[in-house]
Amino acid sequence: MYKEEKWRNPLIEHRFEVRTVPAISNGNRGRPSGGFIIGWNHSLASFIKILNHLRSAVFLEIFLEDIPILIVFLYISPDRDFRKNLNVVFEVTLAYMNHYKSVLVLVDANSRLGQYNSVLGGTRSSKDTTFNNNGKGLLGWANELGLLVGNGALNGDREGEVTYISDSNHGTSVIDLLLYSSPMSNYISSFNVLDLTHSAHFPILTILNQEQNESVAKPPEVLRIPDKPDELDRLKTNINQELDSVCHTLDPNSFASNITDSIISSAKSSGFFKPVVPKTYRARWFDSECITAKYNMKNALRHMRKLATANSPRLNLAIDRFTALKQSYNQICTEKQQDHESRLQGKLHNLKSPSEFWDAVKQTKNPRCQPSNKISSEKWVKHYWICFRPRTQI
Repeated sequence: MYKEEKWRNPLIEHRFEVRTVPAISNGNRGRPSGGFIIGWNHSLASFIKILNHLRSAVFLEIFLEDIPILIVFLYISPDRDFRKNLNVVFEVTLAYMNHYKSVLVLVDANSRLGQYNSVLGGTRSSKDTTFNNNGKGLLGWANELGLLVGNGALNGDREGEVTYISDSNHGTSVIDLLLYSSPMSNYISSFNVLDLTHSAHFPILTILNQEQNESVAKPPEVLRIPDKPDELDRLKTNINQELDSVCHTLDPNSFASNITDSIISSAKSSGFFKPVVPKTYRARWFDSECITAKYNMKNALRHMRKLATANSPRLNLAIDRFTALKQSYNQICTEKQQDHESRLQGKLHNLKSPSEFWDAVKQTKNPRCQPSNKISSEKWVKHYWICFRPRTQI
């Protein structure tokens, strides 16, 4: 696996194992095309293995419980070698599918499938009704491999949302696709097209269950201490009732744990447990003007998607409005960030007070990138015991 040293992002690499395949030029003409950045959480390193990579595809093996799953990331540029490159990936994928029954293929092949599915799949919806030549090639590829199309057919994307909006001609299409084998149906919980607007492509999200037909795990909860008298009385009543039942069945071996369970059960039945909300961070330069611009852009995106569902003649106007608001939002964010960084650099050059200097340094750090403590408390104790142990006098 090639590692392109020019691409570095400390925040991402702090949280994820990252592998890259650089883009490649066709001769010396035009800009390079293709390339991959693939990452996974450090805790999953023992469950993931890179099997192979080509110019147009990367092949990974992951384990879900004890089931090996083949994941293929596929990008093929829409040039004259499209069919040739697709056939190369087909041969490699076919060879791997002799060993893997559960297969996911994440595709950006500039292929528009309309509302067609493979011969194994049922009906599917799509807000892009165009079926182009690249789409015919990819659909034939899916048929021969026995893969189904997830867009417009899975929970979370029953309408087949658009995944790409062109900034040049303001057209929309569904070209970021999920293909999967039949055994994966038991493990796919949902498939969504996210409304993140960092590029002309909308990200696609596939959620897998660890066990077949199991619901997604609930978020952790924390006890909320009641502050109103009536709520506190209700909690006391429930706890007393629970403790009465515990006292009637005294067991010295489990008495402490039974009391703890009774208190937790009383708090849950009284509605005093609430889900833990993950902490969100916002860039220091992201002010009210950025928030307003983002809100307007998201509203325009939702309006555009509704019109695409109804095949409205006003769809082109909605696409133009969304594209204009997106460009305005990106420009505002760029200007705010550059202004913030220039003012911060000026501060760092001119500050003379140590406290003000270090306050400015803290502003340069990303709050999401928290240092990890990889040294256990036992090792710290041993280290300081060696450093400060009393010396033996001879």
